[in-house]
Amino acid sequence: MSARRPPALTVTPAKGFASVEMILEINYILLKDGARRKKEIVRADIPELATYSPAVRAGEFVFSPGLLPLQRDGSVAGLAQGDNFEGLCLRSELQANAIYDHAEAIAKAAGTSMRNVVRIDYWVSDIREFPGVALAWAGRYGKAPHPFACVVTPKLAAPGATVMADFWFYAA
Repeated sequence: MSARRPPALTVTPAKGFASVEMILEINYILLKDGARRKKEIVRADIPELATYSPAVRAGEFVFSPGLLPLQRDGSVAGLAQGDNFEGLCLRSELQANAIYDHAEAIAKAAGTSMRNVVRIDYWVSDIREFPGVALAWAGRYGKAPHPFACVVTPKLAAPGATVMADFWFYAA
């Protein structure tokens, strides 16, 4: 791994996921030496702190890691609105929409679109926040397939964030 070509990386607390002793889970997707597919960084116009690491294209796949619901001014989307409407999951809906804005920008920079998302991993601070994520998806993409997995994690990197996500795109 080099600083010029960093990996697509997401870090989340994993204490107690699969076993009491586990505190970290690591997933790798590797290109073997000499592979015809090449790894390249995808540069998109999103807030600098809105992702753990750059999006990475490896062959026909684009990995967009650790997208956070941060706005251009560095604030977390939906904080003010969510305080007044906690039961409606408005905060998580607004945060998911901010994340979808980032994912769409990355997809566009990679020459693909949200129609070609093949996997989304969501991390939520509370499972009761997921309906807001699902509402945001339906509001933007209608009945398009929503290929997701959702995990509850005890803490997210941005204070006040209720959701973050990784996106995998097919970009032929």
